[in-house]
Amino acid sequence: MFKTNTTFFVIIIFIFSYITSVFGIDDGKYVGAFKMTYGHGQSTSKKGDTGIFTFHIKNNKIYKVTTPDVEGWNRNAIHYKFKINPSSNELDGYCSVSDTNGSNYDVYMKGIFIENNFAGEGKVIATSPESVLLNKFIFENIQ
Repeated sequence: MFKTNTTFFVIIIFIFSYITSVFGIDDGKYVGAFKMTYGHGQSTSKKGDTGIFTFHIKNNKIYKVTTPDVEGWNRNAIHYKFKINPSSNELDGYCSVSDTNGSNYDVYMKGIFIENNFAGEGKVIATSPESVLLNKFIFENIQ
């Protein structure tokens, strides 16, 4: 009888945890259209510039961010340190980018995934050879 009750109890807990577990966002690509709100004098980007980031997500983690609008981005070494809250689909964190000139940047982004889009804000900070805020941008509606 004890074995039957224990088995029944374990099955109930398993079913309850499965039903209430948070699955997060679906695997796939999410697009964020950004507009520069600030561009440092040493940056190649200027206030008003626009572009697109594509977030590639698998198992509730970002494994790649691509863009055709930032020169050299897709050739650079990038380390992703983003976190996605599976219950709210909110993104927070940054990626570290090393370019071929020996400069390092951190790209901070914060926002939310809605359907196949991303809305939020971000900033680019040069971390080497000196620390300076290069750009600020917001993600706009692409519809």
